Amino acid sequence: MGALILFFVSASEAVTATFSGKCVAIGDGDTISVMKDGRAVKIRIEGIDCPELGQDFGTAARRFTSTLVFGKVVSFKEYTRDQYERIVGRVYIDGQDLSLEIIKAGLAWYYRFSRSDPVLSAAEKTARKQKIGLWSMPDPIPPWVYRRQKRIGNRRETRLRPFDVFPGAALSGKVLGGRPARQISAVFFAEDAISKAVAFTRTGLVILP
Repeated sequence: MGALILFFVSASEAVTATFSGKCVAIGDGDTISVMKDGRAVKIRIEGIDCPELGQDFGTAARRFTSTLVFGKVVSFKEYTRDQYERIVGRVYIDGQDLSLEIIKAGLAWYYRFSRSDPVLSAAEKTARKQKIGLWSMPDPIPPWVYRRQKRIGNRRETRLRPFDVFPGAALSGKVLGGRPARQISAVFFAEDAISKAVAFTRTGLVILP
């Protein structure tokens, strides 16, 4: 799905558009293409974040979404556009909320960076408790964390801000790769998507206490 996407929609915000169309393509578990006004438009299914195709259960999520909607006419409520100009909103098939069905199948996280949705949140908790789908794994990696790790690995992280840490500073957190903390001379600070402070260095990743 690309970089961490933050699209905030208040619960009271009005739907900007409603339409129906045939689903003609499945990108991944939470991205589909639907015909609108004679052309296919890409839709980011709101409220969920499925595993990337390179992750465990990523292909299963894509297959599940395809089984439900590919080749069928779906209805759609548009809320906003994301940074890639994809339409963001809820998809419905035969009266079923696609976001809810995917989460109930244990094939997505409730995307709490979007608007608040107690129904999706509760469905995720139930799937976790029952160890359905990806929750059968002991410690599944959220896709937004996976995407960030992939960007760091490819040396494409460019939006970090400097953080003053001198060589020998007391970084008591775990060092993942690279040199011990006392040898680190260049550190950048960022806040990750699961609210842990992390320091990205030229040689490794430090999880701060």
